[in-house]
Amino acid sequence: MRRGARVIALGLLAATGTLVNVSVEDVAGADPQGPTAPPRALLVAEDRRANTREEAAPILAALHDGSPALVRRAVLALGRLEDPQFVTDIKSVLAHASAAVRAEAVHALAHSTGGDPGLLLPVLRERLAHERDTEVRRVILETIGRLPYQTPAERTSVEPLLARPLAGDTAPPGERLGAAEGLENLIRGARGTIFVPDRTTLDALRRVVRPSGRPTHSAGSARLRRLALAALNAAGAIDQLHRHALADADEQVRRLAIAGVGRDGVAADLRAAVVDQGLADASAMVRYEALRVHGRHLASESCAAELGALSDPNIHVATLAIDLLGGACPARPEATQALVRLVRGIEDRGRVPESRIARAAHALVSLAGRDASRARSALGAFVTHTAWRIRIAAATAAVILMDGATLERLASDPHDNVREAAIDGVAKVRGHDADGLFLAALERPAYQVVMAAARALARAPQPERAVPVLLKTLAALTAQARDTSRDPRAALLTRLEEMGATAGADALRPYLADRDPHIAALAARVLTTWTGEKHEAATTRVTPFQVPPQEELDHLPAGMRVLMAGGRSFDVAFDTWDSTLTVWRIARLARQGYYDGLTFHRVVPNFVIQGGSPGANEYVGDGPFMRDECGPRSNLRGSIGVSTRGRDTGDAQVYVNLVDNERLDHHYPVFGEVVRGMAVVDAMTDEDVIAKIELLPSIRMSGAHRGEGD
Repeated sequence: MRRGARVIALGLLAATGTLVNVSVEDVAGADPQGPTAPPRALLVAEDRRANTREEAAPILAALHDGSPALVRRAVLALGRLEDPQFVTDIKSVLAHASAAVRAEAVHALAHSTGGDPGLLLPVLRERLAHERDTEVRRVILETIGRLPYQTPAERTSVEPLLARPLAGDTAPPGERLGAAEGLENLIRGARGTIFVPDRTTLDALRRVVRPSGRPTHSAGSARLRRLALAALNAAGAIDQLHRHALADADEQVRRLAIAGVGRDGVAADLRAAVVDQGLADASAMVRYEALRVHGRHLASESCAAELGALSDPNIHVATLAIDLLGGACPARPEATQALVRLVRGIEDRGRVPESRIARAAHALVSLAGRDASRARSALGAFVTHTAWRIRIAAATAAVILMDGATLERLASDPHDNVREAAIDGVAKVRGHDADGLFLAALERPAYQVVMAAARALARAPQPERAVPVLLKTLAALTAQARDTSRDPRAALLTRLEEMGATAGADALRPYLADRDPHIAALAARVLTTWTGEKHEAATTRVTPFQVPPQEELDHLPAGMRVLMAGGRSFDVAFDTWDSTLTVWRIARLARQGYYDGLTFHRVVPNFVIQGGSPGANEYVGDGPFMRDECGPRSNLRGSIGVSTRGRDTGDAQVYVNLVDNERLDHHYPVFGEVVRGMAVVDAMTDEDVIAKIELLPSIRMSGAHRGEGD
């Protein structure tokens, strides 16, 4: 049975947090077998980034459809075009009968106007004065807070509007949530300016964190407290409230309380009390944050916390403790002895478990900073280890030890990630004396290695020697015709621009018509710099993606199960209505076995895990680039999105949020959420291997990532 009604409903939920004024039956119409994706023509226009009304005709036509779901989806598409010529069209639905459409129109206006406060604020204030739906008001308040204000006076002018719903308990939960979102955005965005929130605003935020009555423990109320505490942290308003927040039932609130006392200028006794309590917390998330703050502010007095955390049952807490011992308590021999014991774990590879080996890698780097002699004596076993991550640890330690010979050896390692780390190290230790090595590295043009070599060649004393090699490597990467080669090619062009070589101008002119408009623009800039004559890029638009047939889009899976090699797994529910092409791409690759055997190569505790690269790095993924299907779904804990390195650069690598990361909202495409197995995600290390991804015909979203209140 096709799941059209359910998936369209999820699209509405993503925008508003609830099915506002629209039932599932209303959305799907009389046909319970309704589509799971928008019309293909709309998707084609959106994916091509239509820049004329003729090209956008399928989207504009959908604005007048009888289905609220399709109208909302059309508004979302217009916002994604980020083109001010469609502002009038978006404004035309601000009074639509469907609250979901009105909410999406607010988001779309922010994107289409570039967030210009002068253009948007009058419209948003007027809409807020007439809007009665709680969830639409939430979106308006959140949007007002995240506009890119240029002066403190602009922020001060909207602060009372955002603080008012938090001043008492009469505003609906959804509106209070929007106010807290808006204030957190407003205050965080003011860092580095002279804007200071009003005392009444800070008091209102404090009352949210510690309400006078008994706090509820729903997802909405916990998120409200997190936002309020995050806003207080951004404002530097750290006091005894943070100590009280450690009793909160929500682990993320407790983590934020500890993060707050990690700021500079906090009273030493308050920081020590909060950190001590956090170190004993039942949640690894909280213990990790407490240890991080301890290492930064308190370890110079005593590293007992770091030594104790070496035996923490959570691998991330334990490895953080190892890392901190590299710089903490320099006079304590116990720290050095502990690191020496851990480093010895690398020697007996046949019997030592992988977890011990990983800890040994961290320990070597820390030992290099504490006892160079002992680190040097252990280095050989790491340099020759079969695991490339261990050899990266050797390269990192060799930099600390200023061991150029070891770094040069590792610069020819069979694994490109090791070569990158070693080349960066050689650049620090040898400088331009090793330019021959950097140029030789370009002969085997792995993306991250090219970027490392290009960095190392900055201000090279013999540019005439480097330019021909840089041009040759640029040509080799271009011949691959892969979108994902953008970053290394851009690095080469940047270095060529610096070196200047009018004799190479003829070799660069073809790049004015490169298939990638970003590279074409860079080539034009380099040629202008070299010749002194203005050059223009011939390519200005990205080559369109081939959108699959409607029948294929209408049968997208509802989710996926990620099966790890150790037998653990977690389930993800997809949002096929707002993220149609993202889901299609991920599902197609999963069917082909693309993800089998890959890892979550980037694991950043209390932030994200990221995976899906055959090279286990940021730069090697599946081409071509994906267009960003950014939408209203928030980067809350458990949400899953597409990793990018700039607009529209997704290469099928994905990330899972380990905590609420709302600062990523509207910048990274979120296409689903983990609905089972979040503990598996929390425990993930970069050694864990994806055995297989199974696609699921049906799965239920939890609702925790759509921003609803109580």
